[in-house]
Amino acid sequence: MRSLLAALVLIGAVVGCNSPAPEIPAAEPKVLMLEQGTPVDLILAKQINAGSTNEGESVPMLVSEDVKDAQGNTLIPKGAIATGVVTNSRSEGTLSGLMNRPARLEVELTGFDAPDGTHIDVNTDEERKETIYKFTRENTGKPSADENKIDDLLKDEMNRQVAEKLSAAFEGQSPDLSTPEAKEALNKFANELGLNDTKKLIDSGKADYGQLANTIQRLQKGDYSGLTKGDLSLNLNSVMELANLAGGLGSRLSRSLKGRTIHAYPGTPLRVYVRNRVSIRYTP
Repeated sequence: MRSLLAALVLIGAVVGCNSPAPEIPAAEPKVLMLEQGTPVDLILAKQINAGSTNEGESVPMLVSEDVKDAQGNTLIPKGAIATGVVTNSRSEGTLSGLMNRPARLEVELTGFDAPDGTHIDVNTDEERKETIYKFTRENTGKPSADENKIDDLLKDEMNRQVAEKLSAAFEGQSPDLSTPEAKEALNKFANELGLNDTKKLIDSGKADYGQLANTIQRLQKGDYSGLTKGDLSLNLNSVMELANLAGGLGSRLSRSLKGRTIHAYPGTPLRVYVRNRVSIRYTP
């Protein structure tokens, strides 16, 4: 009898060990409010130029800082994709000043989506009056604390060639950034200029510069599917670093081409404001 009881206890223990662990219920989403007038900081993810960028062209942008509510909940994550459309693009010619036709570069903001899919409309001012962002020579400059380092890196011809390729990627072209030479040069830029997210992504083995170039190309074409999911959030953080780098490189590479027109380099910051109070389903 004792042996039978012992056997039953043993069987029960084995069955208990093999039984699946209880499932932890998924956190219930909360409904939180994104208030009207909440500021959102963006950066350009594409270079646009007065006169040479066509009106009607799509302009991708990225949220550069998490947007949080008063309790610290992240309602819009860094890396979320915003869009705009060029509505006015005019360069300034030799006689433009005399004819009162200065350069113009304007983009109508079309907003972005929250993680739950809710569309967020934005304005360029807190009073909900203006949706057109006007780029000027004053708000498109790309001063960099690392200008001296960039100048030193550009003294090397291979670095300069790769810098031109990176700038071209943010102009909508498709340069190959996966060659050994490109990888070596971009690693130098990342190490010298402190591109921490890029270094983290490359060192993790989850992406390389070829994949990052592909992400940039998808952004230029307006293909946003899947870009903010999984490890791609780190990918987009790296794209933001490279956009800032490309802007700094572009301003150094094209000093002689600036003239009196307007160049809005990738990485150019702009602040917008949430147009209307909206509810967002937030999952902790």
